[in-house]
Amino acid sequence: MPRPSNTISSLSQEMGERTREIYQMSGQQFPPIVQPQEPAQPQRRRAKPQSIIPREGGKLLFLEERHNEAIEQIHWTSKVDRQDVIRAAVDEFLARHFNGDRLSEEGERLIKEYYRRTHI
Repeated sequence: MPRPSNTISSLSQEMGERTREIYQMSGQQFPPIVQPQEPAQPQRRRAKPQSIIPREGGKLLFLEERHNEAIEQIHWTSKVDRQDVIRAAVDEFLARHFNGDRLSEEGERLIKEYYRRTHI
């Protein structure tokens, strides 16, 4: 069975040729735009963070407005990252109240007390 003459590859080739012709014609109609060159300034890049904390296992965390405001205040006055404030607080709580297996009675009491204050 003979192949049709307008296959996809032949159509693609024809379109490519037409496109090249259009670009050549437009290049003759419009003079190239020459813009004044300014001295190139080196692009400033942020330093790569040196954190050992992997960017995996992210959690969505909802905070009370007073906690949000306090974290913002700490961020701006002490020039520290908001996440580092939260991580430091969690680390401190775990160091005091979690032995690797269970939460201490004091830790449980603090959580239950906070729960009672914040839930209806």
